[in-house]
Amino acid sequence: MYHISLYFDDISREYLAKLIKNVAVGSGNTFMLDKEIEPHITIAVDEPLNEPGISQESIYSRINSGLKMKTEMNNLGSGRVDICSIGCFKPHVLFLQPVLNDYLIDINRQANELMMNEKMADEYKPGNWTPHISIAKGLSEAQMNLAFGNLFANFKRFEAEVVSIGLKDTKGVMPEYRYTLII
Repeated sequence: MYHISLYFDDISREYLAKLIKNVAVGSGNTFMLDKEIEPHITIAVDEPLNEPGISQESIYSRINSGLKMKTEMNNLGSGRVDICSIGCFKPHVLFLQPVLNDYLIDINRQANELMMNEKMADEYKPGNWTPHISIAKGLSEAQMNLAFGNLFANFKRFEAEVVSIGLKDTKGVMPEYRYTLII
């Protein structure tokens, strides 16, 4: 699967990483730490089709070229997000949720346009997307209870600056690309 994700300024990234570490220690679930998952908001997901004569490399390259072009033309800029709420996707994922503002709506739409010819994940399509920052994944019910209590005790609403956008192959076959967003 290919993901297009947003990444944060240093202060926000450090704060989110601290929350992730505290939740991992408090719940006993270290998935996010073990996988070294950087705090991010995924805005588009693509499951490439296996079409005769079209390589996965060319599909990935096309998506990356479009992302790079949109970034260089300043169609995709940096933005602020208000991270205000704790949520979960039952039964295994604990997350923080930003307010769905015009910036997130627009950047989600633009990222999904880059993947229009592929099999996009419904959960990330405009109008059906729940923006979130995963804090813990793969939780058992007992771990979810511990993780939620820990996050509830330590999380304070804050504003984060989105400073870069990236394309990543979750299988690790293709290189990861990251582009700085212009203010």
